[in-house]
Amino acid sequence: MRRFLVLVAVALAAVGVVQVATNGPTQAADPAPYYENLTQSCATTNYVKPCHNRDSDDAYFVHMAECSGSVSTFCFTATKADGSALPSTIKFIAGVSAYKVHTASVDIAGYESFVNAFYVPPTGGATIGREYFGASDRPADQPGNQGKLDLSPALLASDSIKIVLKYKTTAIPQYSVLVADGGSMDFAITGQDVTVTMEGKPAKVAIETAAQHINFDTEKSDDTSKSWADRCGIPSMKFVVCNVDRAATDALAFYARTKTFVNGFAAEVPSPIWVSTNATYFHFPTIKIDEAAKTKNLEVKTAAPHFLADGATLHEGNFTAFLPNGVLADWKVQKTEAALKSLLAGSIEKAGKAETVTPTFIIAENGVKVVFPRISYSAPVLKVGTTPATANTTTSTAAATATTASTSAPTTTVAGPSLKKGKSTSLRALIKPVGSGAVSWRVSGSCKVVGAKLVAPARATTCIVTMRQAKTAKSKATAKTLRVVVS
Repeated sequence: MRRFLVLVAVALAAVGVVQVATNGPTQAADPAPYYENLTQSCATTNYVKPCHNRDSDDAYFVHMAECSGSVSTFCFTATKADGSALPSTIKFIAGVSAYKVHTASVDIAGYESFVNAFYVPPTGGATIGREYFGASDRPADQPGNQGKLDLSPALLASDSIKIVLKYKTTAIPQYSVLVADGGSMDFAITGQDVTVTMEGKPAKVAIETAAQHINFDTEKSDDTSKSWADRCGIPSMKFVVCNVDRAATDALAFYARTKTFVNGFAAEVPSPIWVSTNATYFHFPTIKIDEAAKTKNLEVKTAAPHFLADGATLHEGNFTAFLPNGVLADWKVQKTEAALKSLLAGSIEKAGKAETVTPTFIIAENGVKVVFPRISYSAPVLKVGTTPATANTTTSTAAATATTASTSAPTTTVAGPSLKKGKSTSLRALIKPVGSGAVSWRVSGSCKVVGAKLVAPARATTCIVTMRQAKTAKSKATAKTLRVVVS
């Protein structure tokens, strides 16, 4: 069982964006929850869920239970999308880790949840086990007479699954990936209680043999000259690989991963960014800024065998990305059909060559869903981002309509409190946002923004904190600047 995924560091590439999407709260006001104090130990309860295991200092993993009258957090519910019951042979394993969330020096500290669906045959004494696979692992059955990855004995490709996860965290996940067909995700947070809702049809996932699989733990390498002939998997934080032409097996599968960072720049990335795909292997999404080309892209590296197990059927891929309001505001893209079509573009890059595609945009209250046309594997890098015209808002009519109000917001200065050296305080306690407009924070001086807090350095200084809030239908854009004396 892999409790902590090995791919979280890749999301740290998104250091260029610190805007926070606010359609309702995205961050908890309370300190990071201590999982060891909120759940019982699995060792002492014989895995009566929800319960936790300790992996190392400040690193815990909670096995989630099904929600019931007595269990309302660290739990999940699973139904069909219309609310009706799933077949009794469809079972789920879900969990969430808290990795170094009280250790400020760890950049990849955060909360990471997962859910895996399995088919449990109704005869022969089969049961659902505790084992699951991580994003760098080969998708597989549970061991022995336990859950099977392929859901097709109980579900059709047209059936839709709905999973709701409930657990405690510091913020809505910044990055999430759902392996499904036509998948979607939704998020809400109240205090420390986050609710993650995911829906989608089981996706056709193509899988290589065990011998063809690249084991990240033992084979990881950043050497781009290696051929990885007839191999598939994740050898590096920088790329994914699949040179397997024909899958050994394929399955209707459904699983998901989410990541909430608590430290550094990654904690300030707009949330929620999520993608839905049927890629066998993937990195979490990243936001990359090309200063020379003046473009910004959401990028996802994916991989899968080219053909399904029959050797004749092309393995078609699906890809949907969600850009929250905070990303659109930072990219200066308005949520209108004209602006989206003019200022955003999709591309599929294979072997260093990029092909432009025309995605479909679905506008939602809290962002925009970007749906790609069907793709093919083996290892495409999927991107959606701004066109060079986006940056030239003074010469492009469409771009001019997409300029966010925050760039022209009137600035007001408010008096700020002093802060002791090395201490921290809530950003929203310093400057309180008003309404639902997207909020961004900037700080100059030696202070840092860590999660939802302003952290003072260990020396005396003066820091300037600026909050910008975009306009909405009911409010104007505003900007407030605060001077904080560190003593």
